[in-house]
Amino acid sequence: AGWGLREGVAAWAFAVAGLTAAEGVAAAVTYGVLSFLACAPGVIVLVAALRRPAVPAPPMPEPVLVGAGDARG
Repeated sequence: AGWGLREGVAAWAFAVAGLTAAEGVAAAVTYGVLSFLACAPGVIVLVAALRRPAVPAPPMPEPVLVGAGDARG
């Protein structure tokens, strides 16, 4: 749920529980802000990774084929 729906439900639920609707809205807004702040470091890491140039993968070594006549021992 985005901004608005959560706050409306919290205002209603707090009012039903005997508290004020303003307390419900304040709790919901606080939760939304804290959720946003918790996600912000991940967004910063993703943006930094997208802005960095891609590093090419190291070349694969040539395969070594060993036939039946190459047995040693």
